[in-house]
Amino acid sequence: MVSYVVTRASRGLGLQFVKTLAVCDSMVFAFVRNADGSTDLRQLAEFNANVYIVYGDLDKPTTLKARNRGTFRAVPAVEEVAKVTGGSLDVLINNAAKIPGKNSGLGLSDYIGQEDVLVEEFNEFFKTNVIGAALLINAFLSLLEKGPTKKVVTISSFVGDVDFVVKSGHPASASYSASKSAVNMVNAKYAAEFREKGFVFLAVSPGFVKTWDNKNTSPEFTKHVDAVAQMFKKVTRPDWEALPSTPEKSVELVLDVIDKATPADSGKFVSQFGNQVWL
Repeated sequence: MVSYVVTRASRGLGLQFVKTLAVCDSMVFAFVRNADGSTDLRQLAEFNANVYIVYGDLDKPTTLKARNRGTFRAVPAVEEVAKVTGGSLDVLINNAAKIPGKNSGLGLSDYIGQEDVLVEEFNEFFKTNVIGAALLINAFLSLLEKGPTKKVVTISSFVGDVDFVVKSGHPASASYSASKSAVNMVNAKYAAEFREKGFVFLAVSPGFVKTWDNKNTSPEFTKHVDAVAQMFKKVTRPDWEALPSTPEKSVELVLDVIDKATPADSGKFVSQFGNQVWL
């Protein structure tokens, strides 16, 4: 039975990864910051004996060690995984990330006069999306080394691709985009370090995916999404409809990329199609 750790598993793509893997012959450890607040995940674990909920927060590295959190058991995350698997891990899917918020439409020059906000945003995005990713990988390396698969997948984004950003004319979400470019380099550095040990380190963009709830979105948000999609359409394939994909379809494609990846692919940054066609 293949074992997976999936971070940020309480919603969006992370939850869909768990749902998809739960019906396979897989052992799935769902990493969350608040297990009590994820009704869908708790129900999934209740009806699937191969799904385990593990508490962890990339912004707080000490959460990989024992700590109480609501009704969650105070067991170190890595130790909890090792106890179930016998001390190994096959695949680590690092889906956890800070995503663009209220300032997502701003370009870097829009921060002139509010430099403290720019510094704060860059620090927050890099703390979670870059440093947090490295700390998570380091925490699970000893388990991955003992597994036969040795795959580490970081969910990145096409807005971290320099050429795509320039060609599409997309100046917004700068701190998020920069953090995704940086985590792609983190992925490459791990690949270089472990190239002789059979590891596969892969950064994968899941595409333009609808992870938001229409009930909780404003007309302004919808307008912004449509405008960004049209901007992206400039540099994507001619048949792209400028519409977001579903989490189900995106996860299906990403898992296929993961399954097919070999040590020869280690260090690459690819799309959900396994190449650099981003949308």
